[in-house]
Amino acid sequence: MTSTVSEGISGFAARLVGPVAATGARFVRQLLGLAPPPDGRIRDAMFRSFFENASVGMVIVDQNGVLLDCNQAWCRFSGFERTERVGRSMFELTLPDEVEADQARRVEVVRGASAVWQRDKRYIHKDGSIVWATVTVSAMERDASGQATTLMAVIQDINARKKLEAELANTRELLELAVRSSDVAVFTVEMPDGRWSTGQQRFINCFEPLGYPAPAEYVTRDDLARLLPPHEMPRVPRHVRDYLKGTVTSFEIEHQVRHRDGSPRWKISRGAAVRNEQGHATRFVGTLIDVTDKRLVEKELRESEARLRNLMDALPLLVWSATARGDVNYYGAQFFAYSGLTNETLNGASWLDVVHPEDREASRRA
Repeated sequence: MTSTVSEGISGFAARLVGPVAATGARFVRQLLGLAPPPDGRIRDAMFRSFFENASVGMVIVDQNGVLLDCNQAWCRFSGFERTERVGRSMFELTLPDEVEADQARRVEVVRGASAVWQRDKRYIHKDGSIVWATVTVSAMERDASGQATTLMAVIQDINARKKLEAELANTRELLELAVRSSDVAVFTVEMPDGRWSTGQQRFINCFEPLGYPAPAEYVTRDDLARLLPPHEMPRVPRHVRDYLKGTVTSFEIEHQVRHRDGSPRWKISRGAAVRNEQGHATRFVGTLIDVTDKRLVEKELRESEARLRNLMDALPLLVWSATARGDVNYYGAQFFAYSGLTNETLNGASWLDVVHPEDREASRRA
Protein backbone atom coordinates (compact mmCIF):
# COMPACT_ATOMS: atom_id res chain seq x y z
CA MET A 1 0.00 0.00 0.00
CA THR A 2 1.29 3.49 -0.85
CA SER A 3 0.16 6.79 0.66
CA THR A 4 1.15 10.41 0.06
CA VAL A 5 2.00 12.01 3.38
CA SER A 6 1.21 15.70 3.66
CA GLU A 7 2.33 16.17 7.26
CA GLY A 8 4.63 13.36 8.34
CA ILE A 9 5.46 12.53 11.92
CA SER A 10 8.01 9.77 12.48
CA GLY A 11 7.25 8.37 9.07
CA PHE A 12 3.49 8.24 9.62
CA ALA A 13 0.76 10.73 8.92
CA ALA A 14 -1.28 12.87 11.20
CA ARG A 15 -3.32 13.33 8.04
CA LEU A 16 -3.48 10.60 5.39
CA VAL A 17 -4.43 11.22 1.77
CA GLY A 18 -4.12 9.08 -1.31
CA PRO A 19 -5.42 5.48 -1.37
CA VAL A 20 -6.20 5.29 2.36
CA ALA A 21 -8.12 8.55 2.36
CA ALA A 22 -9.88 7.58 -0.85
CA THR A 23 -10.95 4.31 0.68
CA GLY A 24 -12.00 6.16 3.84
CA ALA A 25 -14.06 8.55 1.78
CA ARG A 26 -15.83 5.64 0.09
CA PHE A 27 -16.43 4.15 3.54
CA VAL A 28 -17.96 7.43 4.76
CA ARG A 29 -20.07 7.88 1.63
CA GLN A 30 -21.45 4.38 2.00
CA LEU A 31 -22.12 5.03 5.69
CA LEU A 32 -23.91 8.35 5.04
CA GLY A 33 -25.45 7.48 1.67
CA LEU A 34 -23.69 10.36 -0.12
CA ALA A 35 -23.07 10.60 -3.84
CA PRO A 36 -19.36 10.45 -4.90
CA PRO A 37 -17.83 13.93 -5.04
CA PRO A 38 -16.20 14.88 -8.35
CA ASP A 39 -13.07 16.37 -6.83
CA GLY A 40 -10.54 14.15 -5.02
CA ARG A 41 -9.53 17.00 -2.74
CA ILE A 42 -13.14 17.41 -1.61
CA ARG A 43 -13.31 13.66 -1.10
CA ASP A 44 -10.22 13.68 1.10
CA ALA A 45 -11.42 16.69 3.06
CA MET A 46 -14.79 15.06 3.71
CA PHE A 47 -13.20 11.93 5.10
CA ARG A 48 -10.71 13.84 7.20
CA SER A 49 -13.41 16.06 8.68
CA PHE A 50 -15.63 13.08 9.48
CA PHE A 51 -12.71 11.13 10.92
CA GLU A 52 -11.36 13.90 13.13
CA ASN A 53 -14.68 15.23 14.40
CA ALA A 54 -16.45 11.94 15.08
CA SER A 55 -17.80 11.64 18.60
CA VAL A 56 -16.63 8.02 18.79
CA GLY A 57 -13.09 6.72 18.61
CA MET A 58 -11.89 5.72 15.14
CA VAL A 59 -8.60 4.08 14.22
CA ILE A 60 -7.08 2.90 10.95
CA VAL A 61 -4.75 -0.10 11.14
CA ASP A 62 -2.91 -2.24 8.65
CA GLN A 63 -3.70 -5.90 8.12
CA ASN A 64 -1.51 -6.85 11.10
CA GLY A 65 -3.21 -4.43 13.51
CA VAL A 66 -0.48 -1.76 13.46
CA LEU A 67 -1.95 1.70 14.02
CA LEU A 68 -1.77 4.02 11.01
CA ASP A 69 -4.01 6.79 12.25
CA CYS A 70 -6.48 7.66 15.01
CA ASN A 71 -8.82 10.50 15.85
CA GLN A 72 -9.06 12.75 18.89
CA ALA A 73 -12.00 10.82 20.36
CA TRP A 74 -9.83 7.69 20.50
CA CYS A 75 -7.00 9.68 22.09
CA ARG A 76 -9.35 10.92 24.80
CA PHE A 77 -10.61 7.38 25.34
CA SER A 78 -7.17 5.75 25.55
CA GLY A 79 -5.23 8.57 27.21
CA PHE A 80 -2.52 8.44 24.51
CA GLU A 81 -1.40 11.10 22.11
CA ARG A 82 -1.46 10.13 18.46
CA THR A 83 2.33 10.29 18.16
CA GLU A 84 2.69 7.81 21.05
CA ARG A 85 0.77 5.04 19.30
CA VAL A 86 1.10 5.45 15.52
CA GLY A 87 3.30 2.65 14.20
CA ARG A 88 2.62 0.36 17.16
CA SER A 89 0.32 -2.63 17.41
CA MET A 90 -3.16 -2.11 18.81
CA PHE A 91 -2.83 -5.52 20.44
CA GLU A 92 -0.37 -3.99 22.91
CA LEU A 93 -3.43 -2.33 24.47
CA THR A 94 -5.47 -5.54 24.53
CA LEU A 95 -5.59 -7.69 27.65
CA PRO A 96 -3.26 -10.70 27.22
CA ASP A 97 -6.03 -13.28 27.62
CA GLU A 98 -8.02 -11.64 24.79
CA VAL A 99 -5.26 -11.23 22.20
CA GLU A 100 -5.57 -14.67 20.64
CA ALA A 101 -9.34 -14.40 20.10
CA ASP A 102 -9.07 -10.87 18.70
CA GLN A 103 -6.26 -11.91 16.36
CA ALA A 104 -8.47 -14.71 15.04
CA ARG A 105 -11.31 -12.24 14.39
CA ARG A 106 -8.89 -9.86 12.64
CA VAL A 107 -7.71 -12.65 10.35
CA GLU A 108 -11.31 -13.50 9.43
CA VAL A 109 -11.93 -9.90 8.32
CA VAL A 110 -8.60 -9.69 6.49
CA ARG A 111 -9.30 -12.89 4.56
CA GLY A 112 -12.87 -11.88 3.83
CA ALA A 113 -14.44 -14.69 5.85
CA SER A 114 -16.23 -12.00 7.85
CA ALA A 115 -17.26 -8.59 6.56
CA VAL A 116 -17.28 -7.11 10.06
CA TRP A 117 -16.87 -8.15 13.66
CA GLN A 118 -18.17 -6.42 16.75
CA ARG A 119 -17.97 -7.04 20.47
CA ASP A 120 -17.57 -5.38 23.83
CA LYS A 121 -13.94 -5.57 24.88
CA ARG A 122 -11.44 -4.16 27.36
CA TYR A 123 -8.44 -1.98 26.62
CA ILE A 124 -5.49 -0.95 28.76
CA HIS A 125 -5.60 2.81 29.34
CA LYS A 126 -2.40 4.82 29.42
CA ASP A 127 -2.70 5.13 33.21
CA GLY A 128 -2.91 1.33 33.52
CA SER A 129 -6.64 1.15 34.24
CA ILE A 130 -9.04 -1.00 32.27
CA VAL A 131 -11.50 0.75 29.96
CA TRP A 132 -14.43 -0.74 28.06
CA ALA A 133 -15.53 -0.15 24.48
CA THR A 134 -17.82 -1.59 21.85
CA VAL A 135 -15.52 -2.26 18.90
CA THR A 136 -16.64 -2.62 15.29
CA VAL A 137 -13.96 -3.63 12.78
CA SER A 138 -14.34 -3.77 9.00
CA ALA A 139 -12.11 -3.67 5.93
CA MET A 140 -11.41 -0.30 4.29
CA GLU A 141 -9.32 -1.53 1.38
CA ARG A 142 -8.62 -4.89 -0.22
CA ASP A 143 -5.97 -5.93 -2.75
CA ALA A 144 -6.55 -7.85 -5.97
CA SER A 145 -6.64 -11.17 -4.11
CA GLY A 146 -9.38 -9.94 -1.80
CA GLN A 147 -7.11 -9.63 1.24
CA ALA A 148 -7.77 -6.56 3.38
CA THR A 149 -4.78 -4.25 3.51
CA THR A 150 -6.37 -1.59 5.69
CA LEU A 151 -8.93 -1.94 8.48
CA MET A 152 -11.01 0.63 10.27
CA ALA A 153 -12.22 0.18 13.86
CA VAL A 154 -14.96 2.26 15.44
CA ILE A 155 -14.44 2.28 19.21
CA GLN A 156 -17.37 3.48 21.32
CA ASP A 157 -16.70 4.27 24.96
CA ILE A 158 -19.07 2.20 27.15
CA ASN A 159 -17.38 2.74 30.51
CA ALA A 160 -20.44 4.51 31.95
CA ARG A 161 -22.67 1.63 30.85
CA LYS A 162 -20.33 -1.00 32.29
CA LYS A 163 -20.09 0.91 35.56
CA LEU A 164 -23.88 1.05 35.77
CA GLU A 165 -24.12 -2.66 34.95
CA ALA A 166 -21.62 -3.45 37.70
CA GLU A 167 -23.54 -1.31 40.20
CA LEU A 168 -26.82 -2.97 39.22
CA ALA A 169 -25.23 -6.42 39.54
CA ASN A 170 -23.88 -5.51 42.98
CA THR A 171 -27.27 -4.19 44.06
CA ARG A 172 -28.91 -7.36 42.76
CA GLU A 173 -26.44 -9.50 44.71
CA LEU A 174 -27.07 -7.52 47.91
CA LEU A 175 -30.83 -7.80 47.49
CA GLU A 176 -30.60 -11.51 46.80
CA LEU A 177 -28.39 -11.96 49.88
CA ALA A 178 -30.92 -10.03 51.97
CA VAL A 179 -33.76 -12.15 50.60
CA ARG A 180 -31.91 -15.42 51.23
CA SER A 181 -31.28 -14.43 54.85
CA SER A 182 -35.00 -13.89 55.44
CA ASP A 183 -38.23 -15.89 55.31
CA VAL A 184 -39.22 -14.10 52.13
CA ALA A 185 -39.06 -15.54 48.61
CA VAL A 186 -39.28 -13.42 45.48
CA PHE A 187 -40.68 -14.42 42.10
CA THR A 188 -40.86 -12.78 38.68
CA VAL A 189 -42.69 -13.96 35.59
CA GLU A 190 -41.90 -12.42 32.19
CA MET A 191 -44.87 -12.75 29.83
CA PRO A 192 -44.19 -10.85 26.57
CA ASP A 193 -47.15 -12.58 24.94
CA GLY A 194 -49.41 -12.00 27.95
CA ARG A 195 -49.66 -15.71 28.78
CA TRP A 196 -48.67 -16.97 32.21
CA SER A 197 -48.48 -20.58 31.00
CA THR A 198 -45.60 -19.73 28.65
CA GLY A 199 -43.96 -17.10 30.84
CA GLN A 200 -40.39 -17.31 32.10
CA GLN A 201 -40.65 -17.80 35.87
CA ARG A 202 -37.79 -17.14 38.27
CA PHE A 203 -37.85 -17.79 42.03
CA ILE A 204 -35.30 -16.64 44.60
CA ASN A 205 -35.12 -18.25 48.04
CA CYS A 206 -38.24 -20.33 47.48
CA PHE A 207 -37.10 -23.90 46.86
CA GLU A 208 -33.88 -24.08 48.88
CA PRO A 209 -35.43 -23.35 52.34
CA LEU A 210 -37.86 -26.20 51.65
CA GLY A 211 -35.05 -28.69 51.08
CA TYR A 212 -35.18 -28.70 47.27
CA PRO A 213 -32.22 -27.93 45.04
CA ALA A 214 -32.36 -24.57 43.31
CA PRO A 215 -34.18 -25.00 39.99
CA ALA A 216 -32.64 -24.14 36.64
CA GLU A 217 -32.80 -20.57 35.42
CA TYR A 218 -36.54 -20.83 34.80
CA VAL A 219 -39.04 -22.66 36.99
CA THR A 220 -41.16 -25.29 35.23
CA ARG A 221 -44.60 -26.70 35.99
CA ASP A 222 -42.89 -29.83 37.32
CA ASP A 223 -40.97 -27.65 39.81
CA LEU A 224 -44.24 -26.12 41.00
CA ALA A 225 -45.83 -29.56 41.25
CA ARG A 226 -43.10 -30.60 43.69
CA LEU A 227 -43.68 -27.47 45.71
CA LEU A 228 -47.48 -27.43 45.90
CA PRO A 229 -49.40 -30.36 47.41
CA PRO A 230 -52.12 -31.87 45.18
CA HIS A 231 -55.00 -29.99 46.81
CA GLU A 232 -53.26 -26.64 46.17
CA MET A 233 -52.24 -27.27 42.53
CA PRO A 234 -55.62 -26.26 41.07
CA ARG A 235 -56.34 -23.50 43.60
CA VAL A 236 -53.16 -21.42 43.46
CA PRO A 237 -52.74 -21.38 39.65
CA ARG A 238 -56.43 -20.58 39.28
CA HIS A 239 -56.05 -17.55 41.54
CA VAL A 240 -53.01 -16.41 39.56
CA ARG A 241 -54.90 -16.70 36.27
CA ASP A 242 -57.93 -14.87 37.67
CA TYR A 243 -55.73 -11.97 38.76
CA LEU A 244 -53.76 -11.75 35.52
CA LYS A 245 -57.00 -11.82 33.51
CA GLY A 246 -58.39 -9.01 35.67
CA THR A 247 -61.19 -11.12 37.17
CA VAL A 248 -59.92 -10.09 40.63
CA THR A 249 -58.24 -6.75 41.34
CA SER A 250 -55.47 -7.93 43.67
CA PHE A 251 -53.37 -11.02 44.22
CA GLU A 252 -53.01 -12.38 47.73
CA ILE A 253 -53.48 -15.97 48.77
CA GLU A 254 -52.50 -18.04 51.80
CA HIS A 255 -51.64 -21.55 50.78
CA GLN A 256 -49.74 -24.65 51.71
CA VAL A 257 -46.42 -25.80 50.28
CA ARG A 258 -44.66 -29.09 50.77
CA HIS A 259 -41.22 -29.49 52.31
CA ARG A 260 -39.00 -32.10 50.73
CA ASP A 261 -39.41 -34.22 53.90
CA GLY A 262 -43.18 -34.21 53.32
CA SER A 263 -44.10 -31.83 56.14
CA PRO A 264 -46.47 -28.93 55.33
CA ARG A 265 -45.45 -25.28 55.33
CA TRP A 266 -47.63 -22.21 54.90
CA LYS A 267 -47.01 -19.18 52.71
CA ILE A 268 -48.77 -15.93 51.94
CA SER A 269 -48.23 -15.07 48.28
CA ARG A 270 -48.71 -11.49 47.11
CA GLY A 271 -48.01 -10.03 43.72
CA ALA A 272 -48.62 -7.24 41.24
CA ALA A 273 -48.72 -7.24 37.45
CA VAL A 274 -47.25 -4.80 34.95
CA ARG A 275 -49.76 -4.34 32.15
CA ASN A 276 -49.49 -2.96 28.62
CA GLU A 277 -51.75 -0.38 27.02
CA GLN A 278 -54.30 -3.08 26.23
CA GLY A 279 -54.42 -4.11 29.90
CA HIS A 280 -52.68 -7.44 29.31
CA ALA A 281 -50.19 -8.50 31.98
CA THR A 282 -46.64 -8.69 30.61
CA ARG A 283 -44.78 -9.07 33.91
CA PHE A 284 -45.83 -10.51 37.26
CA VAL A 285 -43.72 -9.80 40.36
CA GLY A 286 -44.34 -10.84 43.93
CA THR A 287 -43.28 -12.41 47.21
CA LEU A 288 -43.95 -15.50 49.25
CA ILE A 289 -43.76 -14.97 53.01
CA ASP A 290 -43.43 -17.93 55.35
CA VAL A 291 -46.23 -17.92 57.93
CA THR A 292 -45.75 -21.46 59.20
CA ASP A 293 -44.79 -20.28 62.71
CA LYS A 294 -47.87 -18.04 62.82
CA ARG A 295 -50.05 -20.95 61.77
CA LEU A 296 -48.52 -23.21 64.42
CA VAL A 297 -49.03 -20.58 67.12
CA GLU A 298 -52.66 -20.10 66.07
CA LYS A 299 -53.19 -23.86 66.13
CA GLU A 300 -51.64 -24.17 69.60
CA LEU A 301 -53.77 -21.28 70.82
CA ARG A 302 -56.97 -22.90 69.53
CA GLU A 303 -56.00 -26.21 71.12
CA SER A 304 -55.19 -24.46 74.41
CA GLU A 305 -58.53 -22.65 74.39
CA ALA A 306 -60.32 -25.92 73.68
CA ARG A 307 -58.58 -27.63 76.63
CA LEU A 308 -59.46 -24.72 78.91
CA ARG A 309 -63.10 -24.82 77.90
CA ASN A 310 -63.26 -28.56 78.39
CA LEU A 311 -61.83 -28.04 81.87
CA MET A 312 -64.33 -25.28 82.72
CA ASP A 313 -67.21 -27.33 81.38
CA ALA A 314 -66.22 -30.18 83.68
CA LEU A 315 -66.10 -27.99 86.82
CA PRO A 316 -69.20 -28.16 89.10
CA LEU A 317 -69.43 -24.35 88.91
CA LEU A 318 -71.32 -21.74 86.91
CA VAL A 319 -68.53 -20.33 84.73
CA TRP A 320 -68.81 -17.46 82.26
CA SER A 321 -66.57 -14.69 80.95
CA ALA A 322 -67.35 -11.19 79.75
CA THR A 323 -65.66 -8.11 78.30
CA ALA A 324 -65.10 -4.92 80.29
CA ARG A 325 -68.34 -3.58 78.81
CA GLY A 326 -70.23 -6.55 80.21
CA ASP A 327 -70.72 -8.41 76.93
CA VAL A 328 -70.62 -12.15 77.62
CA ASN A 329 -68.35 -14.12 75.31
CA TYR A 330 -68.48 -17.51 77.06
CA TYR A 331 -70.84 -19.55 79.19
CA GLY A 332 -69.78 -22.86 80.69
CA ALA A 333 -71.83 -25.97 80.14
CA GLN A 334 -72.85 -26.07 83.84
CA PHE A 335 -74.38 -22.60 83.48
CA PHE A 336 -76.75 -23.82 80.77
CA ALA A 337 -77.53 -26.98 82.71
CA TYR A 338 -78.36 -24.99 85.85
CA SER A 339 -80.27 -22.10 84.23
CA GLY A 340 -82.03 -23.96 81.46
CA LEU A 341 -81.07 -21.13 79.11
CA THR A 342 -79.39 -21.56 75.70
CA ASN A 343 -76.97 -19.58 73.57
CA GLU A 344 -79.86 -18.53 71.37
CA THR A 345 -81.90 -17.09 74.24
CA LEU A 346 -78.82 -15.32 75.64
CA ASN A 347 -77.70 -13.86 72.29
CA GLY A 348 -76.53 -10.30 72.92
CA ALA A 349 -77.34 -10.40 76.63
CA SER A 350 -75.15 -8.71 79.23
CA TRP A 351 -73.99 -10.70 82.21
CA LEU A 352 -76.25 -8.52 84.39
CA ASP A 353 -79.24 -9.71 82.37
CA VAL A 354 -78.89 -13.20 83.80
CA VAL A 355 -78.71 -11.98 87.39
CA HIS A 356 -81.95 -11.82 89.40
CA PRO A 357 -83.42 -8.28 89.20
CA GLU A 358 -83.23 -7.82 92.97
CA ASP A 359 -79.49 -8.60 92.94
CA ARG A 360 -78.38 -6.72 89.83
CA GLU A 361 -77.47 -3.42 91.47
CA ALA A 362 -75.48 -5.09 94.21
CA SER A 363 -73.75 -7.30 91.61
CA ARG A 364 -72.96 -4.31 89.40
CA ARG A 365 -71.38 -2.39 92.32
CA ALA A 366 -69.35 -5.45 93.30
